[in-house]
Amino acid sequence: SSKGLGFFEAGGFHPDFIMWMFLGDKQLVTFIEPHGMTREGLGSDKVQFYKQIKDIKQRLNDPEVILNSFILSWTHFSDLDWNLTQQQLENMHILFMRDDRDQYIDKLIDRLKMGISSMLRARWVQVGDGGDSLGKPCMLSRN
Repeated sequence: SSKGLGFFEAGGFHPDFIMWMFLGDKQLVTFIEPHGMTREGLGSDKVQFYKQIKDIKQRLNDPEVILNSFILSWTHFSDLDWNLTQQQLENMHILFMRDDRDQYIDKLIDRLKMGISSMLRARWVQVGDGGDSLGKPCMLSRN
């Protein structure tokens, strides 16, 4: 529908759900779209939004906010003829509710945790302070 929060970059895509989590000083905002995939293709705005959301994140320029997007598909993986494995589609943040009925929520949470861990590893390193074995966090910048 065209109500709620929409994204011009994604053809006016309006995700059905927003999961907003606070983890310390971080805000994890995840857009979730339950959606059948039989009428979509790999180039669809909804399918590609998992990448576009990272561009939006860069423009937001707030290191305390982490953005993600997932499609929860009711379509069976075997009904798609996209020449990709289920793992490859999961890497594109498409999870299959019927095929993984008891695991798709865990997979979503695990992917969010992996993203948080990799972000924290990229932002902080332990450096010695010249004498003791305890390191001090040091902010890194990306070019």
